[in-house]
Amino acid sequence: MRYFAPGKLLLSGEYAVLDGAKAISCPSRQGQFLELHKTQHASTIEWQALTEDAYCWLKIVLTTQGEILETNDLAKAELIRELLVDAFNQNIPGGLRVISQLDFKREWGLGSSSTLIALLAAWAKKDAMELFFRHLTGSGYDVATALEKHPISYQLTAPYHAKWATIQLPSILKKTYFLYLGEKQISSTEVLRYDRLEKQPALVNAISRLSDALLSIQSDVELIDWMAEHERITGLLIQQESHRNRRFSKLQGGFKSLGAWGGDFVWIMPLANDLEYLKDLGYTDIFTFEQMLSFKIIAPNRD
Repeated sequence: MRYFAPGKLLLSGEYAVLDGAKAISCPSRQGQFLELHKTQHASTIEWQALTEDAYCWLKIVLTTQGEILETNDLAKAELIRELLVDAFNQNIPGGLRVISQLDFKREWGLGSSSTLIALLAAWAKKDAMELFFRHLTGSGYDVATALEKHPISYQLTAPYHAKWATIQLPSILKKTYFLYLGEKQISSTEVLRYDRLEKQPALVNAISRLSDALLSIQSDVELIDWMAEHERITGLLIQQESHRNRRFSKLQGGFKSLGAWGGDFVWIMPLANDLEYLKDLGYTDIFTFEQMLSFKIIAPNRD
């Protein structure tokens, strides 16, 4: 048995989505696989987590009651144990070797945890969002994106409850690029930092309006202006300066941070010699929109 869940990039609504802003998320072409293989040990289950180049970074052996017998990382093993016990109602299937493997680099921040939740839920035939909210922090947009496998508009409507709908993205986005900064941020730490800041409903509402506006953008200039406004408002919301000013002062086109500011990816609408400028700065992980993300959509709304 083999399952797949795509990763994600949040195009609009980082941080603000935690306070109920409407956000736009798109599934990545790369994601995580989960494979089940039978073994001769009916009373235990083996877990192996692999990187994209097949390096086994996590090994676990558990009993079907959830007792950890062996592992090379107790903290990570405990989370897997909790998820398995919950997903299978304290009766974990035995006689299996479970192999999870990313096909993106772990440091890229495309959603190793969210894809795992989606994969476990598919295997156990359980509600992935409920599983997520019981065990992890965040808004859950990444899990919803993994479930839909299409771009979505996502919004928290109450604690531990969200609504989302699949959407059509404007074709102008095909002209954009993603740049990996090479400085992985820890999402859970950023969530806690943001939670300590004073709430600013007006700015959250402004982000919601920008999420709606993104879907109707038709020109380079509109998109560049949209990126600048989203960056400005989010900077006010999280009380941080945009990396554009500090690191990309000569960039001529559009620039928008993605995810936790300070690492992971940024979104670029290049003009003139912008791509050469970025390469001259030493950045080599530069991808077109269609190299990174799955662009096609049409599916019914879901609340």
